[in-house]
Amino acid sequence: MDRHKPKPIGDILANVLKKVGVYENFKIQSNWGKIVGKEIASVTEPLLIEDNRIEIRVKNTIWKRELDSMSDAIIKEINGFLGKKVVNTIVFKIGLRRRRI
Repeated sequence: MDRHKPKPIGDILANVLKKVGVYENFKIQSNWGKIVGKEIASVTEPLLIEDNRIEIRVKNTIWKRELDSMSDAIIKEINGFLGKKVVNTIVFKIGLRRRRI
């Protein structure tokens, strides 16, 4: 009897996320600390990529000003992590939401 080898659940989930258009959002949110580093990740929260623009919540105005000056480098890190150009603009919003566990 010829049985198909089961696919890993991670592969199935990735395919579903790609089909509904949220794979890049999921990948960025689940790897945010690896992309921007622990310090920046502790004061930011990536929200949504839409139309080559990512919204990122920032802890306060001081961090917003600092990150505004680093936006080109952050875009480069995000696109490098994804392996393709997905983001060309960052919009920083002040005020972190409570992180979900």
